[in-house]
Amino acid sequence: MIFGEKLKAERNKKGWTQDELAEKLFVSRQSVSKWENGLNYPSIEIIIRISDLFGLTIDELLMIIAGIGSSMLKEQYKQD
Repeated sequence: MIFGEKLKAERNKKGWTQDELAEKLFVSRQSVSKWENGLNYPSIEIIIRISDLFGLTIDELLMIIAGIGSSMLKEQYKQD
C-alpha cells in the first residue's frame, strides 16, 4: 500500500473529510489532497501528528513512504 492510500483509508475509517483532517493537522485541505494522490509527502512533524491521530507507528508510516512492505521486513528478519 502506498502512503496516500493508507492515509485515505485511515481518514475514511474515522469518517473525516479532507477538510477535517487538515484542520487536525494544521495544514490546508490541498496538502491532504496532494498526499492522498501521491503528489507530495508530509514533513516529519506532520508524520508524527498523523501517527498520533491514527494510532500508527512512525516506523510504519515511514516504511510505507519508503515502499518497504511488511512482507519485505518479515523476509529480512528471517535472514538475520
